[in-house]
Amino acid sequence: MKQNLVKIFGIIALLVILLLIILYKPWKINDVEYEEFNYVLDRTGNEVYVDILHLGLNYLDIKETAIIVKPMSGQRDINSDIHIKAFIIGNTDQFKILTNLKNSNIIEVIEVLSHELIHLRQYNEGTLIDENGMIIYKDTVYFKNMLPSYFERPWEIQAFEQQKELAIHIRDNLLSK
Repeated sequence: MKQNLVKIFGIIALLVILLLIILYKPWKINDVEYEEFNYVLDRTGNEVYVDILHLGLNYLDIKETAIIVKPMSGQRDINSDIHIKAFIIGNTDQFKILTNLKNSNIIEVIEVLSHELIHLRQYNEGTLIDENGMIIYKDTVYFKNMLPSYFERPWEIQAFEQQKELAIHIRDNLLSK
């Protein structure tokens, strides 16, 4: 009797696993069309970054901007608990996004690049300025050696809040199951 129960549970487990395998559908990346008002160059070997960034730039109505995406050299950390997946540097119309996303799934890539695009918009609009050891956000000066903790920085708070809507837009246009 006990052996029969073990066999039955084993068969049920196998059927559940097979059902999950059959029903699992990975994200499919759609061919997307967008107007190219901007220049995006990928140097990571992951061409989907170009589509993600063009979709995001168009949604944010940012035009005449150049972005080069490059792999980040080595691990960058804000502290022992926060590992940087990407960061953006540049001025009002020329930017470089350095990424460490090679082991990330497409959803995380979209979220991280959406976050960086919000920073790009902050730079583009002049609400975020990074220069001479200072960060100026909406006319408040922060010295780089005395910054608030990462999640308390107002420009990061805004980027985390606004990346959600942007990521949903990109995901809905780029991916399907």
